[in-house]
This record gives sequence, structure tokens and C-alpha cells, in this order.
Amino acid sequence: MGNGTEAEQYWVAIADLDGFKQINDIYGHNCGDYVLKSAADILRNAGNNIFVCRWGGEEFLMAGRSETETVQLERMRTAVEAHPFEYEGQRLHITITIGMAMFRQGQSIDEWIDAADKKLYEGKTTGKNRVIR
Repeated sequence: MGNGTEAEQYWVAIADLDGFKQINDIYGHNCGDYVLKSAADILRNAGNNIFVCRWGGEEFLMAGRSETETVQLERMRTAVEAHPFEYEGQRLHITITIGMAMFRQGQSIDEWIDAADKKLYEGKTTGKNRVIR
């Protein structure tokens, strides 16, 4: 990734759809697929120059450069919350929790992603629908 000062300008974040298991349990897997695809589109459109991919289950991995990461991640979170998800006539209120971590000199990629995952866990256990940095 280049020298330390350049690498330290990057962040990773993990976003997790809140209450996703309930969506699958109540409305079925087709609804879950609709929510996942829609959320991915919303995150990609709301983020400016941010890489977004599915990380597994109902999680998304995001990465970007640290100009305005907190503002951008908050915009992404609120875009999901404000989106009018509707499936077979049912209106769904979907939110996400995001944990993010800046790159630190000497970290491996696994350690970096683990740091974001720990922030995500903190957000999930302290109220959800938030960005934890």
C-alpha cells in the first residue's frame, strides 16, 4: 500500500443490516435477497469513491480514503434508514450499523478488518443504527 503515511489515509468499515434474521424469518429469503441487493445499491450510490462489497451474510465491507469518512459513512447509514423498502405490499424499516477503523502502521489486513469488526460489535451492542469509529 505504499509508505506508512499514505496507507494511514485509508479506512475500512463493516456494515451490518440490523435485524436481518427477522426479515428472513418473517418475510422469507426472497425478501431478504431484495433487502440485501437494495442495501448494496443504496450504499454504493450514497458513498463517494467508496468501495462496497458483500462481506458475507448481511454484512458489507467498505473501504475508502479518509477525507470525510465519518460524514460519508453517516450519509450511507441514513440513506439506508430513509429508503422506502417495500416487499409484497409490506413496508420495511431497515437500518444498518457500521464499524470503521483507520489503517495503523504495522497492522496486517486481518488486524485492520478485525478492528473495524470490533467497532461494529460495539455499535450492535450499544443501540444499533449508528456509525462507530
